Amino acid sequence: MTPTETVGLIVGLIAIIEAGYVSGKWRASKQRHAMLDEAVAARIRQLLGAVEIRGLTSNSQEASPGQTIRISYDVFSKAEFPYQVWLGASILAADGTEYFDQSQDKEITLEPGLTNQSRYLTVPGDVLAGSYNLYGAIWLGARAITENSITLARMKSSSPLLVRGNVQRTV
Repeated sequence: MTPTETVGLIVGLIAIIEAGYVSGKWRASKQRHAMLDEAVAARIRQLLGAVEIRGLTSNSQEASPGQTIRISYDVFSKAEFPYQVWLGASILAADGTEYFDQSQDKEITLEPGLTNQSRYLTVPGDVLAGSYNLYGAIWLGARAITENSITLARMKSSSPLLVRGNVQRTV
C-alpha cells in the first residue's frame, strides 16, 4: 500500500468514526429532548382537570363604561405543587359579543389547595348599557395570549353585571 493510499484509508476511517460520533451525539440529544418532552407532557396531564373555580364574584353588580371592577376567584388546585397561571376575565353580551382587557390579565403562582385570587377588569368605554354575563378563567401559558395557552378552568358569575350609561343594547 502506498503512503497516499494509507493516508486516504486513515482519512476515511476518521470520517467514519466522526460520522458515528456525530450520529451518536444526535441520537443522545434526541433521546434527552424526548425525555424532557415527556416530563413536560406528564406535568400538563397533572394540571388538566386539577383546577376548579369554585366561586367568582365582583365588588359591584353595576358599572359604567370606563369603570374598573375587582373580580375575586375562589380557586381549588388538586396539583401537588405550585405553578404559574394567569387570570383572564371578560363580560359577554346576550348577542355573544365579548369584552375584555388583556392588559389587566394577571399572572399568579397557584398554590395547592383552596386560595382566593383577584384581578381587575375595566368596562370598555364603547360598551352599551345592558346586562352582561361576567366570566373568569384560569389559563396555563403565556399571559394574555390565549392562542398559546390552555384553559384550565372557566366560570360564569352567578350575578350578571349591569352596565349603565351608554345607549341601551338591543338584541
